[in-house]
Amino acid sequence: MILKSHSVKNYRNIENIEITPAETVTVISGENGQGKTNLLESIWLLSGAKSFRSSKDEDLIQIGADFSSITAVVEEKTAELQEKEIKIIIGSEKTQKKGRFASVNGVDYGRATNLAGVFYCVVFEPGHLFLVKGAPATRRKWIDAALCQLYPSYIETYKRFVRILSQKNALLRDMKKGKTKKKQEVLDVLNEHFAIYSTKVVQKRRQYIEDISPFLSEKYSNIARGKEKVSVFCNFSEEEKEEFAKELEKNRESEIRAGFSLVGPHRDDIDIFLDEKDAKVYASQGQQRSIALCLKLAEAQQIEKVTGEIPVILLDDVLSELDTHRKNYLLQDLTEKQVIITSCEADFLVNNGGKIYRIENGKIV
Repeated sequence: MILKSHSVKNYRNIENIEITPAETVTVISGENGQGKTNLLESIWLLSGAKSFRSSKDEDLIQIGADFSSITAVVEEKTAELQEKEIKIIIGSEKTQKKGRFASVNGVDYGRATNLAGVFYCVVFEPGHLFLVKGAPATRRKWIDAALCQLYPSYIETYKRFVRILSQKNALLRDMKKGKTKKKQEVLDVLNEHFAIYSTKVVQKRRQYIEDISPFLSEKYSNIARGKEKVSVFCNFSEEEKEEFAKELEKNRESEIRAGFSLVGPHRDDIDIFLDEKDAKVYASQGQQRSIALCLKLAEAQQIEKVTGEIPVILLDDVLSELDTHRKNYLLQDLTEKQVIITSCEADFLVNNGGKIYRIENGKIV
């Protein structure tokens, strides 16, 4: 997968930028607050995913503008029609359509989430350095984002799970307040559907962890020069629907007293071990960062294994957070991929036809 060209208009602090990335390494250089991450973020949106920085689409529109647009040409290595033009329009409250909408080669795709599977990329940003020691929600968010891009059908499954969880929590809050009239019957129905979609979410998460585990172990062994071993396991709920339903019934009264759901994928976590010890507790900061780095590299390798496409790698100012050894390992692992990097400095670059773009005040200079 290659990003051939990319242009954005009225996007955050960017009025109009067009770039043609190198097929090797492209650096977006500049001081903090000038728009480097904004430009990288706009590339990430081509995958159909949400922003890795903001949950509100309206935040992506330049102040004073009614909408923003992203247009890119990408090249697939495995498809018959190799080049595709992807266009995303992000509308505000002033426009007829609020949210992100997409088209591919002029064909309307509807919501931008439908772009999943059209363009593959992996983003590594400073928040990912805390994948190991961060809260369980951080790891769940990472695995769900990876699954949504790799398996587009998972998006609808996950959306339905989240919707049912929200409905169930609202119901449990009412029941905790004593509003129980006909609520028990509604809870029965919600729990039935909750068990179905929770099971699907758990099964997909579990399979993904099993799939990337060998890649993670291999890459960490390489970065640690074989001196340490890392392993990852699922600390997930029961994956059979019948067992899940029994667990929900067992915790029914406890959930009513609590006023929220106590059982389900929203409470899952991933256990990461370094030499058979809990990495969250026993791994040093450097070791934790190495594991996080290898998790992202394993994510990229899984995309290639499943789709046959090598994903574009987006690095948002993470090289400055890594020591020389980890930085060199990362760049060496990415030599055969298209890599787009944001950095305050570009001294470590640029070989084999690489490019450097410098950005100031949302403009290429």
